[in-house]
Amino acid sequence: MEERSEWIYSHIYPDARRPGVVITERLVLRDRGLCRWSRFLDTNDLKGVKAQGEVWRREAVKTVRFSTKLGDPSRDFSLFGERQAVKNRALFVWLWEVAPVLMAWLSFALNPLSLTLYMTSGLLAVIWHAFPWDGSRYVMSKAATVEPLIGATVLSALTFMVSLVASWWLRLGGQHVAKDDVYSSVRPHAAAISRWHWQRPANAIFFGLFALWCIFLCIVCPVLAVQGRSMPCEAGGCESMPGVVDGTCGVGSCSCGAWADMHCAQAASLSPYCLAADAPLCSEDSSKASGAHGVLLLTASGSAASLLLLFLSWCVNHLAIILAWKKGETDPSPALKADHVPYHKITVTFEPPHRGSLVFTVGADEDVAELTRLLLPEAPASTWSLPYGNTDLEPLWRGDEDPQEALLLNPSTQEAPEDVQWD
Repeated sequence: MEERSEWIYSHIYPDARRPGVVITERLVLRDRGLCRWSRFLDTNDLKGVKAQGEVWRREAVKTVRFSTKLGDPSRDFSLFGERQAVKNRALFVWLWEVAPVLMAWLSFALNPLSLTLYMTSGLLAVIWHAFPWDGSRYVMSKAATVEPLIGATVLSALTFMVSLVASWWLRLGGQHVAKDDVYSSVRPHAAAISRWHWQRPANAIFFGLFALWCIFLCIVCPVLAVQGRSMPCEAGGCESMPGVVDGTCGVGSCSCGAWADMHCAQAASLSPYCLAADAPLCSEDSSKASGAHGVLLLTASGSAASLLLLFLSWCVNHLAIILAWKKGETDPSPALKADHVPYHKITVTFEPPHRGSLVFTVGADEDVAELTRLLLPEAPASTWSLPYGNTDLEPLWRGDEDPQEALLLNPSTQEAPEDVQWD
């Protein structure tokens, strides 16, 4: 066989810190003792180091350390400031991977159907506060509380409008969309809102009845707020003598309210409406009750039933949305996260010490023992076999699961090396 005069080791791998950049390491060893290593980055980034290199004589090598690793070879060549960039890119990848999940759960909380559920819950709570409460029990001998009924009127109108948006969001109106349609929209996919044959008709029936219920609340709550209330009348100033009301509204000290005063109405004709107190919800004498108890209880019970049905609709529709989810096709992880690969890391030190050390890598299929013999002629003969020959990725040396570096010394480094010039 022809004797070789030059050995070339080439190692090509992607740079995890620069997506799309390929790193090429090249080691050339000559039998005359000259050695050259170069590392080139295929990048247009002017801020980065495009190429590195080193030339030396074999006699100048003091020690050779080598270890087999499973990871990213580019991590062994981190430049100043690049470690923070690696952390920032790792954070970006994490956010990119987590963002779809966070946005999915956020869409659960903020979509129109969820907002309708929240507003209906608030509506029920407001209506329930219309029942008079003294801190320990309901006092039905009092009139209904006015403020909650006024708030319920406004909230029911807003809930009605949000429910219309929720109906649009669930695609209950307009043209029917096929389940295999891939058109992107802020609304759920057609396969999600029509997963079961009964789902879309049930949604349409429920939201139709729910809209009618909100309209009913907008009408009945103001009526309940004024039912059984006393009129703004001060009959005391209209009495000619105690117990006799015969004055004229707006004349002298007689005041029956702005509207009656402007019309100069007779206070005696208004006395039936000038009640001393609001009519209670319930009374032993039914003629003295306001009559609002039954309607108010119906309003509260109907709102509770609507909330329960709306919650069931929320669960069904969101379960269908979850079952229709698909993993996004844009995943930056392969471009930003390099796959862990086996490789050899070589560290060479020189004499004199101030020259420093050289670190480079070679592929895992290279004969590291033969490479060491070429760097150090006094190294033992090669007993190398192909590493990682099976799918279990067993280490090249036993006990090297936590890679330990092997160290070989060159006794000839005590001699002064000659000047190096690569021709």
